[in-house]
Amino acid sequence: LLIAAEEAAALRAGLEAAGAAILSAESYDTLRVEAGRPAADHECTEAFTPLEAGLRSAISDRKGCYTGQEIIARQITYDKVTRELAGLRISASSVEPPAAPLQPGDVVHAEGKAIGAVTSAALSPRFGPLALAILKRPWQQPGERVHVGETETPAEVCALPFA
Repeated sequence: LLIAAEEAAALRAGLEAAGAAILSAESYDTLRVEAGRPAADHECTEAFTPLEAGLRSAISDRKGCYTGQEIIARQITYDKVTRELAGLRISASSVEPPAAPLQPGDVVHAEGKAIGAVTSAALSPRFGPLALAILKRPWQQPGERVHVGETETPAEVCALPFA
């Protein structure tokens, strides 16, 4: 919904009166992570291209003259996307609830090498501890086993969305 800022309070009151539940920021973020959706200040930053952040469907191959267009075109033409957004799932028994075991910025390792970093994390009531991470190829493939953070928390790479 796009509305004028001064109309927001009345809209919210009307939605609540009609029985709509108001989502907390934490609940929204959990649903976003479950859906595998990138967010500003997490996956959509200057550190990652839209292709790396899982936004290929939002990019037109025909539109030109936008900031970063040459880099995007090169990545597509020469298959130079070397990192991709992936899901990480952790065994719920390996962490202390209720806090999410992973934090944005945690380094992801495989075979003793850094292969990426967590960009978002959530404790899902349906799936347990989850995270989004930008991982180097070929480690973004579902089923890969990785370790995360200083505690070397074991995780499995999963296809997105989780749900």
